[in-house]
Amino acid sequence: MNRETEQASLKRLSIFSSIVALIFLLIKYLEVPYFYHRSLWIVAVMFSLNYVNIRVIYRLPEEDFIAGFFSSMVMRVFGCLAAVTYFVYVDRENAKSFMLSFGILYLSYLWFEIYSLLTTFRRISKNPN
Repeated sequence: MNRETEQASLKRLSIFSSIVALIFLLIKYLEVPYFYHRSLWIVAVMFSLNYVNIRVIYRLPEEDFIAGFFSSMVMRVFGCLAAVTYFVYVDRENAKSFMLSFGILYLSYLWFEIYSLLTTFRRISKNPN
């Protein structure tokens, strides 16, 4: 895949992460119960993991794309497990709210990644040149 597609994906990731961060700031301002008070750190971790994931995926040759994509997904899952372990260990009293916030964010970024890949592949299939 080309550099232009990579830059577009990174731009969409930045916009998506900014929107998520603003939503979490609004939720924090409204003092919603069961909301983890350090959720912006989770957004930063998820942004970092997805940033690395996009960089790895778009640097692969086309014949290695599937293997590279799945290995980057595994890398992200282990990165998320490491983040969960760290945050739960550091702040045990808020573990439930952390897990709820993290689960919502993980599913949101998973949805974003699937949507982003589908739109990228749809664009590529319409214009194969």
